[in-house]
Amino acid sequence: MRHPLSIMTITPPPPDGAELISATLERRVTHVRVEGSYNAFIGPTFEHITLLNGPSWTKTRQEVVDEMEGGWRYYVDNGLAPRAYLQVVSPMTLLGSRYVRTAPDCTAANNLLALPRF
Repeated sequence: MRHPLSIMTITPPPPDGAELISATLERRVTHVRVEGSYNAFIGPTFEHITLLNGPSWTKTRQEVVDEMEGGWRYYVDNGLAPRAYLQVVSPMTLLGSRYVRTAPDCTAANNLLALPRF
């Protein structure tokens, strides 16, 4: 029998588009929006990801960086290659902001830039 003053803790469900995996919130990235410049002779000259998208969520690059620094984990899992987790790259870009990339591994199939555009 429980003590009448015992407290029961209830863990709330994770936010939309998130999976609770061993007490870590994770989001799967399925699409990216890329902006950049284009040269008619050599094609794209500089591309950067501005938005990331997954099941039931869309975030800016800066929102993803902020959430990752707060404990979230983002990953790419397209079924063609092993799951690749995103990393925050600390060196400043020309625009003065940090960015995300997939952790280097043996394949390019699970890289952010290999994902479909939206």
